[in-house]
Amino acid sequence: MAKGEELLEALGEAACEVADYHALGMMPHPSRRAFVDALQAALDAGLPLASLTERLSALRPDSFLVLSGPTLWLLTSAEGLGIAEDDLPEDAMEYLSLVAFLTQEMGEGRLPYHNFGEMSRAAAEGRTLAQGLAHADRERLVRTRIEPELRHLWPRDDERVCAEVKRLLRE
Repeated sequence: MAKGEELLEALGEAACEVADYHALGMMPHPSRRAFVDALQAALDAGLPLASLTERLSALRPDSFLVLSGPTLWLLTSAEGLGIAEDDLPEDAMEYLSLVAFLTQEMGEGRLPYHNFGEMSRAAAEGRTLAQGLAHADRERLVRTRIEPELRHLWPRDDERVCAEVKRLLRE
């Protein structure tokens, strides 16, 4: 097995472990160190961070931030997060710091997404930060979380629940 393939395999294993433990946030966890070391080794071998983040996202789309394509636009545009290009991560620790920060922001409700998969899908639809979730994610949120609450509020008024759900799903 070639050195690059070994590095990618080690990175994939470390990425799956850190994602499975939900250890990319602010809380320290042993799997984070292994992930950072594997990512930095791949970077030191000359593999570009943007393509590595694409691979990571392919493994666990909800756990890893992509630093290319539409998601990069969402991160750097004034209509998105407005991160200066110079402030984008260049090494493994900077990437982990950005992922941890954005994970915390999502967890505390300061971003309209619950995970990086939702962010990537919104970016792929060309949505700005203010426009929020991609259509499919918005529909899933309304159907699985909001509609049951509306049915609880108005148990005998199915027509009202349906009208409110329809209103919420309109763009």
